[in-house]
Amino acid sequence: MAYGLLISRNVIAARSRLRMSQSSLAARMKALGHGWYSQTAGMVERAERRIVAEEILSLALALETSVSALMAPAADDELVALPSGQAIPAESVRNLLRYVNTWQVTWQDDSPVFSDGPLPEIGDLIRQLMTPMAISSPPETQAKLEAISAAATAGSPAGILKLLSPEFREALAAALTGQDGGS
Repeated sequence: MAYGLLISRNVIAARSRLRMSQSSLAARMKALGHGWYSQTAGMVERAERRIVAEEILSLALALETSVSALMAPAADDELVALPSGQAIPAESVRNLLRYVNTWQVTWQDDSPVFSDGPLPEIGDLIRQLMTPMAISSPPETQAKLEAISAAATAGSPAGILKLLSPEFREALAAALTGQDGGS
């Protein structure tokens, strides 16, 4: 499914869940500083108009949902098509929305290189690592990090650091050192 259609589908679902009209959505978007009309909402829902980053944030607020909910593929989506026509697994998009980059797309200079799939077992290990129990147990977290690192090193010369986004690495480092604000 094309990513623009996926976002449109999620906007429709969120608006329908609230039993909100397109006019009401447009009024909320206008109140948040966007020049939206009911026709704008209709064009977004038909994927006839692209949404800019600021609008995604405002749509999440207007539709009483999260940015991730608007941008995530459905559980039964298998592939997400990019504007170039290339497709990546929907699970990789879900991971990107959780601060995890599975590196479906790498770069050779300025040309994208699409991989056949994520590194084996990396997704499961990363999901385990992200659990609250893992964050509260630094030795367990360290063991999981070592397992992820070993799997990444075996499967890709890029190694573990390329699998985790900078934001996730910072959050993890803060949690491991007790600097997450909650300790």
